[in-house]
Amino acid sequence: TLQLFRILSTHFPLLPGLTDKPKRPLSAYNIFFKEERARLLAKMPANESEEGKDEPRTASGKIGFENLAKIIGGKWQDLKPSDVEYYKDKAASDMERYKQAMDEYNKKQASKNEDEEDSERSSKRQRAD
Repeated sequence: TLQLFRILSTHFPLLPGLTDKPKRPLSAYNIFFKEERARLLAKMPANESEEGKDEPRTASGKIGFENLAKIIGGKWQDLKPSDVEYYKDKAASDMERYKQAMDEYNKKQASKNEDEEDSERSSKRQRAD
């Protein structure tokens, strides 16, 4: 998807700045979901496609998102409090990463805006002369 985004950004000038923005932090549940999804999909055998079967195609080719979400949601509900704390700690460290990345991003955007304003002022002065 990043390649597609880069291709689109060459054609649409509004898109280039969006790639610099840091990704939002994941919640404890999102981190658990991501890890558990990888574990479940690794355990499942790949579906052999049979002709004439009218099942919707899934991204992984193994299980649909609805069923996957139900299984993982149930596992999250049954998780021990110590395991929940583990994922909350991971989410907190991801939040710290995000805050630091956003500080850097905002500083870069502020300096970029100042540079644009300075160049705009100088071009107005040149036109006035």
